[in-house]
Amino acid sequence: MKKDKFKLFCENFDELICKDIIFPKNSIITKMIENNVLFSILFFGNPGVGKSASIQFILKKLNKNFHYFNSTTNNKNDLVSILEKTKEKEKPIIIIEEIHRLNKDKQDLLLMYLEKNMITVFATTTENPFFKVNPAIRSRMLLYKIDNINPVILKNELIKYLENKKINISNRIVEAIVEISKSDFRQIFFYLEIILNYYHDCDDEIILKELGKVSNSLIDRRATNHYDLLSALHKSIRGSNPDAAIYYLSQLLESGDLTSIYRRLYAVTYEDIGLANSNMGPKVHAAIQASEALGLPEARLPLSVIVIELCLSPKSNSAYLAINESLSSLSNATYAPPMHLRDNNYKSSVQLGVKGYKYPHDYIFSYVNQQYLPNEIKNKKFYKPLEYSMNEIKYKQYWEKIKKQN
Repeated sequence: MKKDKFKLFCENFDELICKDIIFPKNSIITKMIENNVLFSILFFGNPGVGKSASIQFILKKLNKNFHYFNSTTNNKNDLVSILEKTKEKEKPIIIIEEIHRLNKDKQDLLLMYLEKNMITVFATTTENPFFKVNPAIRSRMLLYKIDNINPVILKNELIKYLENKKINISNRIVEAIVEISKSDFRQIFFYLEIILNYYHDCDDEIILKELGKVSNSLIDRRATNHYDLLSALHKSIRGSNPDAAIYYLSQLLESGDLTSIYRRLYAVTYEDIGLANSNMGPKVHAAIQASEALGLPEARLPLSVIVIELCLSPKSNSAYLAINESLSSLSNATYAPPMHLRDNNYKSSVQLGVKGYKYPHDYIFSYVNQQYLPNEIKNKKFYKPLEYSMNEIKYKQYWEKIKKQN
């Protein structure tokens, strides 16, 4: 493997790795570039998927000057100085990194100019914009998600990129780099640069051995162990063990990644508590909102309360099993609903046989016996109430009583 001097990362939009996957031929971004008409865009996705690089390459391709603003390190005066360019009859293009970190006074200032279409904003965020970005700002921008690229596709694209750059790195090395980088572009080029600078005269086996050390240490601490802790938290709640759940919650809080904790708590609530305690959904949501408002370290308070309550709550996975079985059945065949359930909000519906629906509220107890499932599976039972779930027993007894009187 020879050492070559070159700019390791892509130099322009057309060189962007996986460009045709990130921005397909007929995507809005591609059309924007072809027509050279800019509008404000918010790119969101995981760290290292190429959000910032994509923005800079798009503007470079269109030969556009831009101003750069980092929501964490730049202050309000920096933003004001950019916005004042509008007084010179300029419509500034502003790249805003991590827009979800803008505090309220910066958001209000930015919004005023966005509302009047006096600026064009290209922003990035690693968070869910529907949770983390001011709705008024968000509504004035196109939301464009950049997903992590499939590792196999990424490996092939990276091999082609290196070949075009005339960089001689074996496919085994490329595959190892993609694996330990978890499809993170920044990490990929970081490791490529290390190899080119320090291991350009080494055999593949030596390089793979060193990459293996990285895989077993740095990457494991950052990724695998993190997901192991999330899994342990989930399983401890499912297993009704508050001591273990609090222990794993504590370790996760040390990482500062509240978003992963929130998602896991939502998942365990609806997967494992379910219909046994249907009040837990709103309670979990309230606890997450409280922890968001408090921020770390105080966020631990509502989270610890809700984690313990989830552990102590009765459990039921009947809804989880029902949706899984229903989804599984779709792989065999899908069937149309009975005629009387189909849409009848058009004049010719009766002529097409859409008739016979009985409106339950016209009957006592707002219930009437009629067929709801397609004919082919009319007797299929997807939902099976748990016999030890008091809440589901209560529902079951209620409906058995109603149906006997119908």
